[in-house]
Amino acid sequence: MDALSKRFTMLWLALLLAVAAWLRVQGVDTYHYHADELMHIGIAKGQDLRKVIQFALLETHPPLGHILRHYWQVMGDTVWFTRGFSLLFGLGLILLCQLIGEIAVREFGLPIPGPVIGLVLLFVLLLGRDRIALLRQGPLQAGGVEQASEGMLAHLSLLF
Repeated sequence: MDALSKRFTMLWLALLLAVAAWLRVQGVDTYHYHADELMHIGIAKGQDLRKVIQFALLETHPPLGHILRHYWQVMGDTVWFTRGFSLLFGLGLILLCQLIGEIAVREFGLPIPGPVIGLVLLFVLLLGRDRIALLRQGPLQAGGVEQASEGMLAHLSLLF
């Protein structure tokens, strides 16, 4: 592949991802916040970082998520921007499961495609989320995976 066609492919991919991201955030502000979302937003909107950590320690989830959300909300506090935080982590978890599947296939020489193993891993994590308290943290807790996957499924034709 020559440099020009490689550059064209990368440009096309960037454009496609930008359109998909724009389509995903359209209308996200028309849905009401879930009670759990409101609680996390309320904790993260503390007056300063010390207050955020103080309130986060009273909650069952680790304070790192609240600290990150606090700084995320400093950049913007619109509904779609606030929801983008969990969307990013949900998408990151989906991609991480796929990466783990790819690594497992290469390391163990499995005859199954890596994304299939990643999908099975994600499925096991989502099943375990309802039974194991430790898995109810991070992107698995607030519907971040569901939000990211619904956006990907809604615009699946753009990816192929």
